[in-house]
Amino acid sequence: MSVAGRLGSISTRMLIILALAFLLIILMVYWVIETQAKPRILEMTSETVVETGNEAINSIMANISHVDGLAKATSAMAGGLPKEDSFIEKLLVISCNRPIHGLWAVACGLIQICTLKTESASPLCGRGMTQATCNR
Repeated sequence: MSVAGRLGSISTRMLIILALAFLLIILMVYWVIETQAKPRILEMTSETVVETGNEAINSIMANISHVDGLAKATSAMAGGLPKEDSFIEKLLVISCNRPIHGLWAVACGLIQICTLKTESASPLCGRGMTQATCNR
């Protein structure tokens, strides 16, 4: 059989027509993806990135506001404390005479370190605390 004879068969013609139709459909799908879907997906992705960034920034700003509020409250509370050295000295001595935990344990530990240092070399002893308190 020659090539013309093979193309003359109805099943071969149908196969070629179906293959061309399939190729045409694939090209149309590719064209739709390139012209319609790709720009839309890029736009949606950009929006998602911007929204995620905004959420992160809002979360960070909320944490900063919280820390700022705590700092202002601490500053206001510290500003209201008496400035006399004798009061602070008595407070530390009273606090160190009972069972302590946390920050007070660190402060009392620093006071007890004063016993190992001279009055001029100790940062706590040099701030108005008497040597008797530092030797505690």
